[in-house]
Amino acid sequence: MAEPPQRASGHACTHGLRAKQRRRSVPARARDQSQQSKIALAYYLSLLVASAAPDAPLWLRMAGGAGMAAISLGWYLLLAWTFSRAPMQRLYRRVQPAIAGGTGLLMVGFGLALIFAL
Repeated sequence: MAEPPQRASGHACTHGLRAKQRRRSVPARARDQSQQSKIALAYYLSLLVASAAPDAPLWLRMAGGAGMAAISLGWYLLLAWTFSRAPMQRLYRRVQPAIAGGTGLLMVGFGLALIFAL
């Protein structure tokens, strides 16, 4: 009777698993960023539609769209530049739990307000 195959050591198994996860994480991050970009585009287009009067001339609606795109680009460039700096990254890591907790409390408050408003 043949012997069962030897199992690889735990380290080799977890190392292989980690390598697989790293290979898959890059496309997943790109997909997430692509999804966020689509959501941001839909948000800004909805603002444009809501803010433009139906009888406004085409040039005014186009200028409004270009202005919103420029503001959006400026905002995202500012965020990217700010959070690429090491001091800001350290500060954000330190205050992130408080920001998440405060945001969570706000969402609970909004949820309760909606429940009691019904």
